[in-house]
Amino acid sequence: MKAGEAVYQHVQSEGKDGKTTGHGESHVLINKRAGECFRVFLEFDKHQLYFPRKKASEVVKAWDDKALVHKVFDFYVVEVEYAVLCTIDSKNRRVDFQLDTKYKHDIEDTAGYFLFEPVDEKTTLFTYAATKVQTGLKVPFSIQNYLTSRDLPDVVANVKMRIESGGTWTKDK
Repeated sequence: MKAGEAVYQHVQSEGKDGKTTGHGESHVLINKRAGECFRVFLEFDKHQLYFPRKKASEVVKAWDDKALVHKVFDFYVVEVEYAVLCTIDSKNRRVDFQLDTKYKHDIEDTAGYFLFEPVDEKTTLFTYAATKVQTGLKVPFSIQNYLTSRDLPDVVANVKMRIESGGTWTKDK
């Protein structure tokens, strides 16, 4: 990570019911202060400019510490559309997200979080965790895990480039 590369890990935990569950996480060090990172990231309506495969990101509604964000992704031959409710914890620089089923959604469920933790005065550890990914399609776990292990590092790498550029870097079209 010190070389600026994104790291992926599959995290397993045991629930209260004794079942083992897991989720994917990616981490990267960003050479900016945590507060600045968080400020740039909260511009949800600009995420399509730098998130991989994201074609649209629009804040439908924002209030208090919440934002409802409509998203459209291009997954090779299919477009996927849904809305997530984001809960913003400014004190801890964390955004939790959960599928909002009251809106049109092409997936079964999704949840996770983005976290910006200060390492020192000029460096931030950025974590993106996809704690729930249920496409609703009959896709083997091994393929879902493979896609997650590629997508999450791409997201954190792009967020790093966006933030370190002062909010100007955009992905290739």
